[in-house]
Amino acid sequence: MIEDPVSMPSIDSSMPGGFEPESASDNSVAHDIHVPQGWKVFAVGLFGSLMGIAPISLLFISRHELRPVWTVLAILLWASVAGGLVTYYWSTALHDRVAALRRQLDAAGLLTPDERDRHPWRLEWMPAWLGIFERMLYCFLIGLNVAGGAAFVGAWVVLKMAGGWQSWSKGSMHGQALFIAGLLGNAMSVLFGVVAGIVLRSYLCELPIVAISPCF
Repeated sequence: MIEDPVSMPSIDSSMPGGFEPESASDNSVAHDIHVPQGWKVFAVGLFGSLMGIAPISLLFISRHELRPVWTVLAILLWASVAGGLVTYYWSTALHDRVAALRRQLDAAGLLTPDERDRHPWRLEWMPAWLGIFERMLYCFLIGLNVAGGAAFVGAWVVLKMAGGWQSWSKGSMHGQALFIAGLLGNAMSVLFGVVAGIVLRSYLCELPIVAISPCF
């Protein structure tokens, strides 16, 4: 018995895996997918950004009014602890939105087979500890004016995002959302570390045991 060729699925050899491109109906369903930003993303993003740049205010305070040693310790704690809390809630808010997008895509049948089989959860304490160490590292690289410190920070972020790029390059909506959420989380962490490092350099110059050039 010969099957009707009209009823058989078409295969486009030019597409990866041999699958045909999305139909017009698939595109119309994709346009119906909508995940609002939500108040939590806006609030945490705005509050976190202001918190990240808050140490800059120390640059306008007379050095004679603050003890350099305690100020340096406070800056390090700010970058690691305060930055960790803000980055945690910021990343949580972003990934909540990504999870909402995943549910809509799953209901519409728009997840790729790989995304459907992959478990979306993660161990939250691992990236939290990684963030603490990397913000301290950013702070010291900038604060001690280490040659190539800024380049190292950029290279480190690229290395962390390399895995997410694989999802982005596939072109799926869920993969792109995951990549951007990770990029935004890293941006908040870098903000805390770099700003704290800039202020740290100013106060380290006040310590006689530290010789940093240039000071400001």
